[in-house]
Amino acid sequence: MRSFGFFPAFSLVSVLVLSAGCTPISEGDKTIATLTTAQVESAIQDKVTTMDDVKAKFGEPQDRSVSANGEVWRYYYRKATNSAGAVMAQAVTFGAVTPHTDYESTDLVIYFDKNSVVTKHDFLHKQRSWN
Repeated sequence: MRSFGFFPAFSLVSVLVLSAGCTPISEGDKTIATLTTAQVESAIQDKVTTMDDVKAKFGEPQDRSVSANGEVWRYYYRKATNSAGAVMAQAVTFGAVTPHTDYESTDLVIYFDKNSVVTKHDFLHKQRSWN
């Protein structure tokens, strides 16, 4: 039986650990994340666009609430990628340990009056990184 020694097995473990921690975690509607402010402003006009128009353009919202003034629909997308695997691989190979997380969030919130017409809308896209 042939032995590969310590270093090839050590390298294989490093590669496996490196690939394990970099998978992004996401929730919500990914198509919302690809929208631009110009596309949203083109699709939604306050005091003109109806609930049916919004549903035809964006589909069912991820969150819906009802108040005395009307409804609020919320579309969102969240994605976080953590480089924990890379940190572990660096630690195992005696490199510098610097954890890193990338976070992306997109929110489209639409307010409707009692007649199902948009009264206002908010669109926000954020990207952050932490070391």
